[in-house]
Amino acid sequence: MKGEFQPGSAERKELSPAADLAGRVVRAVEEALHLPHSAPRDEGLLREVEGLDTLLEEIGVLREFSLALSRGELGYKTRQGGLIIGALKALQANLRHLTWQAQRIAAGDLDVRVNFLGQFSEAFNCMAERLKETLEEKENIAARYKDLSAHDPLTGLYNRAAFQELMARLLSSEAYREKMSALIISDIDYFKNINDSFGHQCGDEVLRRVSGLYRDSLRADDVVCRYGGEEFLILTPGISRNVACRIAQRLCDSVRAMQIIWEDSVVPVTASFGVCSLPPVGEEGFGPRFLREHIQIADLNLYRAKHAGRDRVVSGDCDDADAGAGCGGQEN
Repeated sequence: MKGEFQPGSAERKELSPAADLAGRVVRAVEEALHLPHSAPRDEGLLREVEGLDTLLEEIGVLREFSLALSRGELGYKTRQGGLIIGALKALQANLRHLTWQAQRIAAGDLDVRVNFLGQFSEAFNCMAERLKETLEEKENIAARYKDLSAHDPLTGLYNRAAFQELMARLLSSEAYREKMSALIISDIDYFKNINDSFGHQCGDEVLRRVSGLYRDSLRADDVVCRYGGEEFLILTPGISRNVACRIAQRLCDSVRAMQIIWEDSVVPVTASFGVCSLPPVGEEGFGPRFLREHIQIADLNLYRAKHAGRDRVVSGDCDDADAGAGCGGQEN
């Protein structure tokens, strides 16, 4: 075509050897990669080209390694050394150890740590630490809820349910099941008048102060609860009714001597007490009827204390709490 360049025969002869050489090199490399043996037909040519001799060696090593793995020969040793089976065994041992550590975590041992798998170990240890922190937080929350469920939120004293549980445990224990004990019930006198005259916040403060006085004045084994409203129950295990009466009288005197000031006004506070003895529970153990009947007796004595003018202690026992005036008693 006129005006266009047409390669002449001399130029084609000049380019043909270079093109042919390049083609042969490419085919030799291709054969080295794909043939079932590592020696291409033009292997000598590749070794003559600078840099391709090393490439040929590496291709051969890779092909031999791939064929060995395809045959399942995990013990194959490369020219540079090192057994594949050894690495796999080490990995297997690490995985077994990791499985054992995971089982320890599942069993509750959250102090497990590993250090043989690099970044995976770091992630595993972070997971274990987070689990431990979460469990500790859960245990703390559970303990707080348990404490809240057992205590009156205003006074901090035990509530009825917790009191009954502790009473059953103490009176059925080896230390007290064969001994006499006593039950004291207390009621703040004219508490409604305190609320009406000074307000309910003042009434709450009176409840807190009286509760603290009772709690701080009793023995370690004595149990006090807020029974309801302004009423309190006190268990004094292992002591007689007469000793319990002296304890109640000391509490009565302490309540009367309290100095409660509310908005520059003195709040007069007194309390009345009913006391009854508790026979040993023996081998039969503690039951709800036992508690109910003796609370009735103590409550009847409290009623008698109020009827006699309040701010006093009345004690007495009877076989039937419903007998009323038929119960013998004494005023202290």
